[in-house]
Amino acid sequence: MKLKGFEYFDHGADIGIRGFGSTIEEAFEKAAVGMFSLMFDVEAVEPNQTLELSCTADDLGLLFVEWLNRLLWLSATENMVLCRFLVRRITETGTKRSLDAQLRGEKLSISKHNPKIEVKAATYAELKVEVRPGHSLVQTVVDV
Repeated sequence: MKLKGFEYFDHGADIGIRGFGSTIEEAFEKAAVGMFSLMFDVEAVEPNQTLELSCTADDLGLLFVEWLNRLLWLSATENMVLCRFLVRRITETGTKRSLDAQLRGEKLSISKHNPKIEVKAATYAELKVEVRPGHSLVQTVVDV
């Protein structure tokens, strides 16, 4: 199912997520929306609180998995449902890739956000990153 810049694909007991965008930053954002859409009714979330996030990894694929796992961690530790993701930039310094982002959402309300399934972690299974002029794709499998 392709919807709003992301789609899911079957992977045994787990779920694969692909994010698409005209830039790598947008593909990361769309995959994050896809992951949170698995867990909650994202359209019911009011983006009235802001969080900042930075992370670093050795390459784009590892950065993508780190991004998704840090989002899960922030959501759990801040008791928030995230709905908007703005990846300001992904930079390369030496052998490292870094990401800076702004996240928006609100405190979790069971009755309002209709929790669905729990995503435990993003994995390295079927990890893929494609960056081409005007089109980027990221994918991985999340453990549910």
